[in-house]
Amino acid sequence: MRHLRFYFEHSLHDLTRNRLRTAFALFCVAAGVAAIVALRTLGLAIGDTLVTNIAGTLHGDMMITVARGDSQYVTTGSDGRRVFTDAAVSAVQKWVTAHNGQVTGTIEDSSLQVAAQNGSGAGRPSFINTSIIDPAQYPYYGGSVALDPPGVPLRQLFTGGNDVVVSDNLAKTDNLKIGDQVHVSHTDKLFTVRGIISAQNGGFSLVTLFFGFAYFDSNAISTLQADPRPDTLYIKLPYGADTDQLQVDILRTVGSVGRIDTTAAALRKNQQLATIIDRLIVTLGLIALLIGGMGIIHTMLVVVRRRMVEIAVLKTIGMQGRQIALLFLIESILMGILGSILGDFLGELLSGAVLGFAQRIWVQTLQWRIYPQALLTGFLFGVLVTAIFGIIPTLTAAQVRPAAVLRPNESLPPAAGCLQTLLALLVIVVGVGLLVGDLINNFLLGLVGVGLVLLLLGVLVGLMYILVAVISILPAFNLVDLRLALRGLGGQRFRAASTLLALTVGVFALSSVTLAAFSVPALLNIGFQNVLGGNVLVATPLPILLDGASLMLNQLPGVDHYMQIGLYTGRLEAINGDTQWYTKINSGIPALSFAQPNGRSTTIDSNAMIKVSEGTISGLNVTAKGFQGGAAIAGRALSAEDSGQLHIVLRQTDTISQLGIKPGDKLTYRFGSSSVTFTLVGILQSTDTGAGIDLGAVLGAGSVPVNAFPAGISPTLQFIVAQVTPAELNNVLVALSALPGVFTLDVGFIDSLIRKLLDVFTTIPTIVAILSLFAAAVIIANTVSLATLERRRQIGIMKAVGLRGWRVLAIMTLENGILGVLGGLIGVGLSVLGTAIVSAILGVSLIKTVSWGSVLLLMLLSILITLVATALSAWTATREKPLNVLRYE
Repeated sequence: MRHLRFYFEHSLHDLTRNRLRTAFALFCVAAGVAAIVALRTLGLAIGDTLVTNIAGTLHGDMMITVARGDSQYVTTGSDGRRVFTDAAVSAVQKWVTAHNGQVTGTIEDSSLQVAAQNGSGAGRPSFINTSIIDPAQYPYYGGSVALDPPGVPLRQLFTGGNDVVVSDNLAKTDNLKIGDQVHVSHTDKLFTVRGIISAQNGGFSLVTLFFGFAYFDSNAISTLQADPRPDTLYIKLPYGADTDQLQVDILRTVGSVGRIDTTAAALRKNQQLATIIDRLIVTLGLIALLIGGMGIIHTMLVVVRRRMVEIAVLKTIGMQGRQIALLFLIESILMGILGSILGDFLGELLSGAVLGFAQRIWVQTLQWRIYPQALLTGFLFGVLVTAIFGIIPTLTAAQVRPAAVLRPNESLPPAAGCLQTLLALLVIVVGVGLLVGDLINNFLLGLVGVGLVLLLLGVLVGLMYILVAVISILPAFNLVDLRLALRGLGGQRFRAASTLLALTVGVFALSSVTLAAFSVPALLNIGFQNVLGGNVLVATPLPILLDGASLMLNQLPGVDHYMQIGLYTGRLEAINGDTQWYTKINSGIPALSFAQPNGRSTTIDSNAMIKVSEGTISGLNVTAKGFQGGAAIAGRALSAEDSGQLHIVLRQTDTISQLGIKPGDKLTYRFGSSSVTFTLVGILQSTDTGAGIDLGAVLGAGSVPVNAFPAGISPTLQFIVAQVTPAELNNVLVALSALPGVFTLDVGFIDSLIRKLLDVFTTIPTIVAILSLFAAAVIIANTVSLATLERRRQIGIMKAVGLRGWRVLAIMTLENGILGVLGGLIGVGLSVLGTAIVSAILGVSLIKTVSWGSVLLLMLLSILITLVATALSAWTATREKPLNVLRYE
């Protein structure tokens, strides 16, 4: 105990004596711990929103939705929706009454859209969730009070007319306020906005979270031309009811009515989701802490180097190497404890900003509060990682020989032995691996993962070391300042390499997220419009209603062209009468499988002329106003003159080449009990983008002209794709949506959805990237501080021979600015290279969607981080008087 007390007192004395060095070391630890605390706080806050007020999210103790229930309970309504039969509602009502509960039904109609009335025109119809409710009963929990008018209950907002209550995110998107009028699908009558309620009351549906929802009074069912029978039933049960047991009881008593969700099941599911999110976020946060660990290694190595004489004296008076190692290990642990305490404090301050950033895309309110679990996690991880990363410098300290006291100018400490270094690395892998394994609940995966990550980091540090070595010997073109900066980099190559890696990792992570956020939506928006051949999609569960949509498209201004597309399910039966055609196909082609008529299994290319799905093949039927054909490499494309004829065009594929298919061949398809033989008139380029034909390319389907199928063969799916000028797009969408049973979709909505999904999925990686950059900035500041301490004699001599403090600072800024430029170039360059590789693999021009302005800003950010960190850490040291420096040294 006496020795242990000496170790602690000696370590504390050294920490307090070298306050500047200690401060930067503590910030290295604190940066990583703060990231852990902030991210764990975010994870716990998200978890709280998931598991709090489950009944309010579910709007009842139980919810029954239409699913694959008994035929007596589920049917198709007059509007094409799957609805409960009167027998189902009656059976559930009887069961609920027997259990002293209440039940109410709602109509959840996803085809209803809302568009703001702007003067004489209309706004863009919003793709939202809509519910037709009985406001006297619904909802049983949550969402009963409006934000505007403030505090008014939902049941008092409806006046019995054409009223609508919207969520606040929908009101913000469409700039709606109380009293505004909106267009609603399936009717030409306007509805009035009577209230605005929080989007949190709509649950965790992606559409609700991203785009919002609207409530309509059940009095408006006839106006909206909806089937009055509900598709969702909400049940309120007595307080404390066992919903798990009651779910079993209703299935036993009533039967399979539909899908039943309970508060107990929802709570379990959300708890599991909250745990996964929490573990994922903390695991990602370890990146920043591991970057901070590099700073610990740097700091402890400098401590060993500057205290070699002291270590030699201690060994001279009898201390053993293991005692020296324990002394430095205790100092490392003390730095971990102090740095973790500081990190907990900074993490709580940082968590407010992190929650605010995440709140932009997370509709549910994220309440900030102090989470003891987050503080404890940050503290434990900080101490353990600091102690683990302090092992290698500790082993170096133990190797200092007593003879060093006779050579006080010796600057390089002895290296630890290979066996000791390997054991130290093993301890690091095991220690950090166990931490990660505990987070992901798989210790083996944690150990293997950390081992691979550290191996990768070792390789990357080696590559950075080579790069720094090459940079340090580049010509300086007679520029003294540049020569000194390059020599400074070459003097501490390992430190410069690991610092460069930390900066590169942060820049790469942030730039990858940024490029993905710009590129993916732009690519998909272009892709979907090219694939579909238009910017408006019209669909209906009742195909006969498409005729009305076609008539309207012929009359509406702004419609350039439209295509009525039918997908027919069948299978290829013969080629020129040959029913054994499949034997000619090379089975080695990457392919999908399907069963042939004779039951034998074979393969065809996944990009073949036919779509393969569970043993079926799809043909494509196209009708168009202003139809555009595709470029043909053999024969010709379809034209308007082909209407009604048994002609077909296919896409060029390896399979077609192997089969030797050519224009003029006869292709026989079977559709149910009927066979149809088509004449191949052309083979199109596989990358052609002709409107309408593109859809066939994506589906791998053959394209046939209008009315080619004989009577009695019905399509499995029909829809219309139209190209509308932007100026008339809103009016066309509103006019089409007024048709009963017709659903219209602006293809640009897909782009909006992808952007919002990317916002969600990139939020946490963006936060981690920013925190990693913050840790990298601290590492750079620590590196500059350590370099300044080690080169105080050099700085003093430079100032003694006439260099001013600003020029010394400029040299150090130039030295680290080179690291900033390299970090920006490598980090951003790798992201751009990755984008180019993905472009080549997908065969698309993804690289053209890169925002080069963002690329430039990210590179400038990398340089700015190094310059600011250098200025903050080296400014004081470069202003010190030369005499004081030389006397000290």
